Amino acid sequence: MTRREELQEAYEDAMFALLMDYVAESEGEKALEENRVLQEDPDAEVPQEVRRACLKEIHRAFRKKSARSVGRITMKVINKVALVALLGTLLFSTAFAISPEFRVGTLNMLIDTVNEGVSFRISTQPVSERAGLEDLYPNLIPDGYELIDEGAFAGTYWVDYQNSPGDRLEIELSPSGRFDIEDTELEPTQIHGLPAYIIDQLNLEGDNHGIIKVIVLNEAEGYILSVISIPHSTTAPPPISRDGIVHITESIFK
Repeated sequence: MTRREELQEAYEDAMFALLMDYVAESEGEKALEENRVLQEDPDAEVPQEVRRACLKEIHRAFRKKSARSVGRITMKVINKVALVALLGTLLFSTAFAISPEFRVGTLNMLIDTVNEGVSFRISTQPVSERAGLEDLYPNLIPDGYELIDEGAFAGTYWVDYQNSPGDRLEIELSPSGRFDIEDTELEPTQIHGLPAYIIDQLNLEGDNHGIIKVIVLNEAEGYILSVISIPHSTTAPPPISRDGIVHITESIFK
């Protein structure tokens, strides 16, 4: 890498860090103002849909008696924020080089890889304007799985399936998502012509054993689709194979 290229990269990193700092500060101010309004209103009550969404997140974190660990400090992919877009074209007149499997043409798609996981966010119009709950149901459902939950809140839609042992299949459509990548790597692929990633933890030992995830990124429609298979315990065999989860994901688009 030449000196000019090194300076260019450092400049781009610094500009992006400043952008993210501004976004974080702005969002924090909004949250503080909303909290102040709620505290000053004696009749304020958390809406039922908010309660339900919060309970769903709690259930996800503590779905098993063994409680999968959260927030471990491990990292297998990269150590800095990556802007997955033609950022140079928009800001610096040079293009970021990215893999052929995942090539996004605008600043709208961000991937933030941090210590314990990876975050995806699409900053276009809300997903609710383009897609909805009806877009989530797969045409292929493994034998024994039944629908146990479905819902929508703040532009996020989900449908959850479960079989009799307690293995779960969780499908979610949202403008953003955060996924654990402990002890594994993001594997780029394509689903129905869209850029996607596989997070394969099927053969791991410990808390993440048997989990496999497919993450589909649709910038044009403004959503991130996640399809996740989770065994009922950390010692149970994986309930859905790698090919199986891919076929289930593909069936959502048919």
